[in-house]
Amino acid sequence: MCDEPDHAVWTVPPPELRWASQALKQTDRNRLTWTVVMSWADCNFHQYADTVDVLATDVYPLDDATHLRPVVEVAQKTELLRKAAGDRPVILVTQADRK
Repeated sequence: MCDEPDHAVWTVPPPELRWASQALKQTDRNRLTWTVVMSWADCNFHQYADTVDVLATDVYPLDDATHLRPVVEVAQKTELLRKAAGDRPVILVTQADRK
Protein backbone atom coordinates (compact mmCIF):
# COMPACT_ATOMS: atom_id res chain seq x y z
CA MET A 1 0.00 0.00 0.00
CA CYS A 2 2.63 2.51 1.08
CA ASP A 3 6.30 2.35 1.96
CA GLU A 4 6.89 4.16 5.23
CA PRO A 5 3.57 5.99 5.59
CA ASP A 6 4.95 7.48 8.81
CA HIS A 7 7.79 9.25 6.99
CA ALA A 8 8.01 12.95 7.82
CA VAL A 9 8.12 14.00 4.15
CA TRP A 10 5.12 12.04 2.79
CA THR A 11 3.05 11.12 5.81
CA VAL A 12 -0.04 9.00 5.13
CA PRO A 13 -2.05 8.96 8.36
CA PRO A 14 -3.46 5.61 9.56
CA PRO A 15 -7.09 6.51 8.68
CA GLU A 16 -6.12 7.25 5.07
CA LEU A 17 -4.11 4.05 4.70
CA ARG A 18 -6.96 2.07 6.31
CA TRP A 19 -9.42 3.60 3.81
CA ALA A 20 -7.14 2.78 0.84
CA SER A 21 -6.71 -0.79 2.03
CA GLN A 22 -10.47 -1.25 2.43
CA ALA A 23 -11.09 0.27 -1.01
CA LEU A 24 -8.69 -2.22 -2.58
CA LYS A 25 -10.38 -5.07 -0.73
CA GLN A 26 -13.72 -4.07 -2.27
CA THR A 27 -12.31 -4.65 -5.75
CA ASP A 28 -10.19 -7.72 -4.94
CA ARG A 29 -10.86 -9.53 -1.65
CA ASN A 30 -8.01 -11.99 -2.27
CA ARG A 31 -5.28 -9.39 -2.58
CA LEU A 32 -3.22 -8.86 0.56
CA THR A 33 -2.28 -5.33 1.55
CA TRP A 34 0.86 -4.44 3.42
CA THR A 35 2.90 -1.50 4.55
CA VAL A 36 6.40 -0.94 5.91
CA VAL A 37 6.46 1.42 8.88
CA MET A 38 9.67 3.05 10.00
CA SER A 39 11.32 1.38 12.96
CA TRP A 40 12.34 4.57 14.77
CA ALA A 41 9.00 5.04 16.56
CA ASP A 42 7.60 1.89 18.18
CA CYS A 43 4.21 3.54 18.69
CA ASN A 44 3.78 3.65 14.91
CA PHE A 45 3.65 -0.15 14.89
CA HIS A 46 0.44 0.06 16.92
CA GLN A 47 -0.99 3.02 14.99
CA TYR A 48 -0.68 1.25 11.64
CA ALA A 49 -1.33 -2.32 12.85
CA ASP A 50 -4.97 -2.45 11.72
CA THR A 51 -4.52 -0.60 8.43
CA VAL A 52 -3.30 -3.53 6.31
CA ASP A 53 -3.15 -7.32 6.22
CA VAL A 54 0.62 -7.57 6.64
CA LEU A 55 2.62 -5.16 8.79
CA ALA A 56 6.34 -4.74 8.15
CA THR A 57 9.25 -2.64 9.33
CA ASP A 58 12.80 -2.11 8.20
CA VAL A 59 15.66 -1.97 10.66
CA TYR A 60 18.73 -0.66 8.90
CA PRO A 61 21.45 0.24 8.47
CA LEU A 62 22.71 -2.55 10.65
CA ASP A 63 26.26 -1.26 10.67
CA ASP A 64 27.89 1.72 9.02
CA ALA A 65 30.03 4.66 10.05
CA THR A 66 27.16 6.69 11.52
CA HIS A 67 24.56 4.11 12.65
CA LEU A 68 25.49 1.09 14.69
CA ARG A 69 22.52 -1.19 15.20
CA PRO A 70 23.23 -4.55 16.73
CA VAL A 71 21.39 -7.64 15.61
CA VAL A 72 19.63 -7.67 18.99
CA GLU A 73 17.72 -4.54 17.93
CA VAL A 74 16.41 -6.48 14.94
CA ALA A 75 15.02 -9.09 17.34
CA GLN A 76 13.51 -6.44 19.62
CA LYS A 77 11.77 -4.62 16.76
CA THR A 78 10.44 -7.92 15.41
CA GLU A 79 8.91 -8.75 18.80
CA LEU A 80 7.32 -5.30 19.08
CA LEU A 81 5.96 -5.66 15.56
CA ARG A 82 4.45 -9.06 16.41
CA LYS A 83 2.77 -7.67 19.52
CA ALA A 84 1.29 -4.76 17.58
CA ALA A 85 0.05 -6.93 14.72
CA GLY A 86 -1.60 -9.51 16.93
CA ASP A 87 -2.56 -12.49 14.78
CA ARG A 88 -1.70 -10.79 11.48
CA PRO A 89 1.49 -11.66 9.60
CA VAL A 90 4.58 -9.50 10.02
CA ILE A 91 7.64 -9.05 7.83
CA LEU A 92 10.97 -7.66 8.87
CA VAL A 93 12.88 -6.06 6.01
CA THR A 94 16.55 -6.52 6.78
CA GLN A 95 19.53 -4.93 5.15
CA ALA A 96 21.16 -7.02 2.44
CA ASP A 97 24.59 -5.84 1.35
CA ARG A 98 28.23 -6.69 1.79
CA LYS A 99 28.26 -5.65 5.44
